[in-house]
Parts: sequence; structure tokens; C-alpha cells
Amino acid sequence: VGGIVEVGGVTVYERPSDTGEFRFDKVVHFFGFGFATLAAYELLLRDESPAASAKATAVTAAFVGLGIGAVNETIEFLITRLPFESNVGGFSNTGWDLVANATGAISASVVGYLRVGGEPGNRDTRSSSV
Repeated sequence: VGGIVEVGGVTVYERPSDTGEFRFDKVVHFFGFGFATLAAYELLLRDESPAASAKATAVTAAFVGLGIGAVNETIEFLITRLPFESNVGGFSNTGWDLVANATGAISASVVGYLRVGGEPGNRDTRSSSV
């Protein structure tokens, strides 16, 4: 949507803000990879060993979210190598996207930890809705 939909003759992605690089795109990255991290957290809770600590699960979920974000940025980078205009952005955009991805993933892993918390054996590891 960001690179395709126009509002006032400017794509959503290109709409300027008072804070420079902070655009709609970064909000999408923050929430998108935050939700991907929460999904990973739920999968880890369902399939983990009962002895796994809540902190280890949260850290693992954060790394999964970061990995998914890196795959997204790799795809965006490869798109910029094609011979047509893609509205993906340049090096600075990729860097700030990675910051938004990481912030979303880490925030979501903290939310997952606080929501589930507890020590091994004391947690209800049944899958719950995110």
C-alpha cells in the first residue's frame, strides 16, 4: 500500500513527516514484525520443553521476529536491484526499517514475556490467542 496508494498526489510511503525518516512505513514495520514475533512466541509456547524459561522463550521469539524482518529487508533490497522504479527506498530507508523491525520484535517479546511470565512448570503453556 505504501508505495502504490496515493494521497494528494503523493504515495503513502513518500508522504513527508516533520521527523524526517519517520513515516507510515516505519509504523507498519514496527507492528508487522511485532505481531510476527508474538506469533512466534505463541508457537514456541506450544512446542517448547516444559523446562524452558519464559526469558529464553522471549529472547528466542525476538530473534525469530528479527530474522523475519531481515528476510523482508533482503527482499526489498533485491527489488531495488531490478531495472524499474519500486518505491522501496534506499540504504537509509533499509536501515530505519531494520530499526523499526527490531523495536517491534523486542517490544513484542517483552509483551509476550509479561503476558505469560512465570518460571518453568508454573506457566500455563496452552496456546492462547494473541
